[in-house]
Amino acid sequence: MKKLSKRRHDQNLTKTRFEHFSTEIFFEIFDYLTGNEIYKSFFGLNRRFNELICNTANIHLNLSRTTTKFHRKIDRIFPKKNIASISILYKNAQLLKTLFNPIDGCRLRSFSILNVPLCGFEMSIPETLNTFKYQLNRLEIDFSDMCYTGTGARAAQSFAYLLTELPVLKNLALNYREGIDPITYMSSAVINNTITNLTLTLYDANRLAPLLYRFEQLIILNIHFPKNILKRGLMRREATEYYRNSLSEKTSTGYPMKIRHINIYNCFMLLDRVDQLFKFISSPSLVTVNLFNCKLPVARSPMRRQELPFIDGTHWHDLLAKYFSSSVKLKLLHIEYPYVGATMSVTSLAHVNEKLMNYNRLASSWSIHCSYNQEKNLLVFGFLSA
Repeated sequence: MKKLSKRRHDQNLTKTRFEHFSTEIFFEIFDYLTGNEIYKSFFGLNRRFNELICNTANIHLNLSRTTTKFHRKIDRIFPKKNIASISILYKNAQLLKTLFNPIDGCRLRSFSILNVPLCGFEMSIPETLNTFKYQLNRLEIDFSDMCYTGTGARAAQSFAYLLTELPVLKNLALNYREGIDPITYMSSAVINNTITNLTLTLYDANRLAPLLYRFEQLIILNIHFPKNILKRGLMRREATEYYRNSLSEKTSTGYPMKIRHINIYNCFMLLDRVDQLFKFISSPSLVTVNLFNCKLPVARSPMRRQELPFIDGTHWHDLLAKYFSSSVKLKLLHIEYPYVGATMSVTSLAHVNEKLMNYNRLASSWSIHCSYNQEKNLLVFGFLSA
């Protein structure tokens, strides 16, 4: 009984209650949570937790899914100097004026604004961002429409503001489900020399050439093509045509690019489409190119079980040889697309890999393999530089 009592006593001595953890451990935990989650889980438990929350640095606030009640409490929960990141709906953007002002020690580095109508982008985005312009490192804008006013010049002015008036901006993302193409028509003099990571949703790959030369320090490019391609009307107002034709944009990639990593989503796997795309993105500095979740062309009849995936053809290897020659530093080309047949067997996969090596015309410098993602029903092709 004495031994058992001593063991229980020793166990009680080694137990530590959650609230007795060190301050450093709680700050580590808070790093994985949004400000909303920290408030909901810890605020009001006791005085120590309230002080910990008040002294937590680099808080991210997601104000796109919160209530007005939480908005009113932000001021007394989180010091403004500790708020590093905010996500907010455009309709609630006026909250920023009550949260921040130029006199406060604002250190907001990341800002996401959602459901932005293009008229709002034209009229108020520069004013909204002006308070944070000297510390904003990351900016994401999700649009709700692309209905510009007039010729589109006003939208271009707001786009130009993002590129020329935010001196420390490194990461920019502009998204709209059907592409942001209408706002990309800007004066050829608009050049950015700070952004290194760019994410865009584009409808037309031809808009890449007039866009990419504007980003002189770009290293990572992420392109999202619309998941559902809708046929667009060709009718445009005469004033809009005149405005766009007067810009003298560059239409070729005959300029130096520093891009090292390119990720492309929802690309159509048609030889001419990929040829066109590679024409815009090929660069001597490229290291990796990833084509994620590519879309197959509509087939009139189902692919026969014994038929090889179409990327195995010699034309595809000729295309790779054309754009990824010895003068390019490319180390990895990754392509994945849905497999339209039944579940691929191990035997079939080995057969595909064998055919790939037979077709390979880059054998001296490239190794090629094919794998099958059964969970997502994707064929994955990897082209690795030796």
